[in-house]
Amino acid sequence: MRIVGLLLIVGFLLSACQSEEGDKQMGESDNELIDIVKIQDDPDNVLRIDVEVTMKESATLKLVYWKDGNESVKRELVFDDQKQSWATKLILLEEQTKYWLKVYASNQNGMVEESKPFQFITKALPDGLMKFTNLMPDYTYTFNGYIHVGDKQQGTLYLINAEGKVVWYQPTDDLSVICSGFDPKTKTFQAILGFNPNESFTGEYIYVVDLYGNVKLKKYYAHFDNPYFHHDIQMLDNGDLVVVNQIRQSFDLTRWGGSSNEMVTGDGFSILDFSGNTKWTWSAFDFISPEDDPDIMGG
Repeated sequence: MRIVGLLLIVGFLLSACQSEEGDKQMGESDNELIDIVKIQDDPDNVLRIDVEVTMKESATLKLVYWKDGNESVKRELVFDDQKQSWATKLILLEEQTKYWLKVYASNQNGMVEESKPFQFITKALPDGLMKFTNLMPDYTYTFNGYIHVGDKQQGTLYLINAEGKVVWYQPTDDLSVICSGFDPKTKTFQAILGFNPNESFTGEYIYVVDLYGNVKLKKYYAHFDNPYFHHDIQMLDNGDLVVVNQIRQSFDLTRWGGSSNEMVTGDGFSILDFSGNTKWTWSAFDFISPEDDPDIMGG
């Protein structure tokens, strides 16, 4: 479990959900800038909602939302380009919760227009997801961020808030989450996935997905130069990935009772670009040789 201090500049967070009446397309016929606001469910995830806004002329867009009964805490999603149509996803939402959404538009002449508020209610989480229970309900500590959890058995990534409520989830195609982390700069999760939920450290896939559910990288271990990754994967400041892996190399160990082509496994790590291509590898064998170890064949 990792605590993720997302202070996400939740600029792209927006609220979300489905109206009690189903998908909605709301015309703003009395407005001069805002034409149509369309809200519909993401077909793959109940905590992500698709929003489309059409303008009557090119304008910038600002979306403001808040949870019903908590208007003092509002979040904004701002688009500064002048465009006539916009499409985005609303994320980091609680299930079965009522939200209010307003749309603001501004044209090049300085006209600012505000829509009426729209009410939406999120759906219930699907069956089979992890349930989180607060075992210390009287404890008053809170934080402005999220806790990230990776589920090995069901193969799902989660974010939960300070109240223990799931606000984001992403199934990982029935693959076990061996380890995972979140990079707030790129707004992506990096994970090692595997076929065996009982495996503690090693996996078969490198996986990167963003908060909107867009899979940026999913690559099978056999397609890597140094494929035996384990324990940890993280995003570097420049967008590259660093992954711990095993290095398998053959050595002549006949002097210690082995063969002339004995395969030895050692530790290392690799730097990968965002496409999964190896840019640089560090190997313990560059500094320590098994050929110098008289106990090497003892295990």
